[in-house]
Amino acid sequence: MALATFSIVCRQPRAHSADADPAPSSDVLELAGQASGLGYAVWNMDTQTCEACTVEMASVFGMPRDAFMARMPRPRDLADALRPDERDGLRAAVAGLPGPGAGVSRDLKVRADRNGRTRRIRLVFHDVPGPDSRVMCVAQDVSGAHRAARDDAESQRMQSMGRLTSGVAHDFNNFLSVILGNLDLLDVTQDQTQRQALLDEVSAAAARARDLTGNLLGFARRPQDRTELFRLDAIVAEMTPLLRRALPPRIALVQHMDDVTALVRVERGLIDSVLMNLVLNARDAMKTAGGRLTLSGQDVQDDTGRWVVLSVSDTGEGMTEDVRANLFQPFFSTRGADTNTGLGLSMVHTMVSGAGGRIEVDSAPGQGATFRVFLPAEDPANAAPDRLGAVPASEGAALRVLLVEDDPAVARVLLRQLALMGHRVTLAGDAVDAETVHASDGPFDLLLSDVRLPGALQGPDLAGKLREVAPGLAVIYLTGQHESGPFKPAGPVLHKPVGRAELLHAVVTALALARST
Repeated sequence: MALATFSIVCRQPRAHSADADPAPSSDVLELAGQASGLGYAVWNMDTQTCEACTVEMASVFGMPRDAFMARMPRPRDLADALRPDERDGLRAAVAGLPGPGAGVSRDLKVRADRNGRTRRIRLVFHDVPGPDSRVMCVAQDVSGAHRAARDDAESQRMQSMGRLTSGVAHDFNNFLSVILGNLDLLDVTQDQTQRQALLDEVSAAAARARDLTGNLLGFARRPQDRTELFRLDAIVAEMTPLLRRALPPRIALVQHMDDVTALVRVERGLIDSVLMNLVLNARDAMKTAGGRLTLSGQDVQDDTGRWVVLSVSDTGEGMTEDVRANLFQPFFSTRGADTNTGLGLSMVHTMVSGAGGRIEVDSAPGQGATFRVFLPAEDPANAAPDRLGAVPASEGAALRVLLVEDDPAVARVLLRQLALMGHRVTLAGDAVDAETVHASDGPFDLLLSDVRLPGALQGPDLAGKLREVAPGLAVIYLTGQHESGPFKPAGPVLHKPVGRAELLHAVVTALALARST
């Protein structure tokens, strides 16, 4: 939508003065509107009437000029044209207007048409000199600016991901080279010791590839407002491979996380995003000459409480006092718009504040910079025990397992793993097939289902329906990504690819959960 600017003119009651400026006439306002592209309306606060209005002003609120003047006898009546959740804000702004020369600014959403579409308007109210009782409000359509802000926020997130793509692809191809090359050598290798060494190489490379994709998915997902207790040093350790790929070889990454013992209760994606944004910011500060980036953590007790502090320090160009003062302002950036949206640090500040923490910055020109993120600390005793526990000495009795997986290759691997444990497995390709099998061949002891299945009925929905008729059914979920949305698992959630020991853990845990409910 093209940018359009509008003005509303009115004034609070005040004593008349002989030398006060006369109020502008309707014709003058119309001519001014035509000449400047601005829209005007005038209210008489004594008579509570709209004395004049330009076509541009009325169109902002979706009505003809005469209808606007009839329906809006007072400035606060503009609230009727706003979204319901915005009306109180406008009424409060009008009721609380200050004295001459001061102003109040508010951003509000106006109903643009009968289809429910809206536009965002910025209103600035202030007193205007003149012999009559009037108040001025300058209104600007800022819909385009707000859309640009949302687009830039998404662009910043995607740019961060884009910076990782090249390094991730390089490492993943390395893993595939190890896997495919060693599998090819198995065909020509007869010595059993050498064959086992080749298989160990394949297994290790596959595990590293799994960790890489897990870290990447964890960073890419959107925040879900699910807080859990975490060890900060463990999160940093898991993110380190991803962080290294975001840095050029001339920047050394150093860690000192041994002083962290307390836990933090946060949404995991928050820490991932904060850490990645601070690391990328430090990288940009050392872009020319390289340097050293240090991640450190410690437990801190001060007058405001107990904290776990994550510090990100660089040996880059540093910042002036003016830059530090504006560092967390949206769209503020010392770099060109083509390389930086100016939203990364603003979002870091917002996320940290939302988690009950704070962020401090120490920097000077030529002295590098240190960002300290303070997060509320919790005692390790509050952490829940490992939900999987130790590997059981025995795999237990044979179970009847309903396996629901739409990828035939993945299903074959899981079927073989379960068969080696001694379980009897029935395979279904989707939720509808699983319901049919359960009705004809049940009962089953365990449901092992992918979260995402073909068709409308997904894994959690299937588990809920089957447990209505079989309350004691144990459940394990499989997923290839970090799940979002209102997903409340009824049992363990395994991330593909799944090893045999991990699957065994999950079976034992799922059976224990089913017995306890």
